[in-house]
Amino acid sequence: MKKVEELGMGKKIIILLSALLMLTISAGAVGKNTQEPIDIQSENNSHFKDIVIKKLNGKYEVVGKAKVRKGVFYYTVEDGHNVLVSEKKLDIHNLHWTSFKIKLSIPKEKLPKNGTLILFLYEKDRAGKLVHQHHVILDTFKETAL
Repeated sequence: MKKVEELGMGKKIIILLSALLMLTISAGAVGKNTQEPIDIQSENNSHFKDIVIKKLNGKYEVVGKAKVRKGVFYYTVEDGHNVLVSEKKLDIHNLHWTSFKIKLSIPKEKLPKNGTLILFLYEKDRAGKLVHQHHVILDTFKETAL
């Protein structure tokens, strides 16, 4: 592994910007149990857009719009190591941009102490292969030292 002194200026800047981004994310209202819902806006793609996450005391409500080929898409929730919500199918009965709502509740004991909850949205092709995948960060947790 190279020491920081051996890295080029461009790589140092990328590392610094990455570290600042991670600090900014962890410094916000991330991973806190609050009494008021927190809205988080996700980036759009060609099959999922206008996604907003409301989180309140370990419960998550995800609303957005989907434009899926068969009027059906799937989702799971993972923490990078474990599947916390197994695959669910959501039938929106439409091939055009259609609003959807997903309500999630994950028991506190299943939440990671250090990690990120990720909602994976996707379709499946005829062979069952995942296509048009889109991930949304639901929450980030950072264990605090006592």
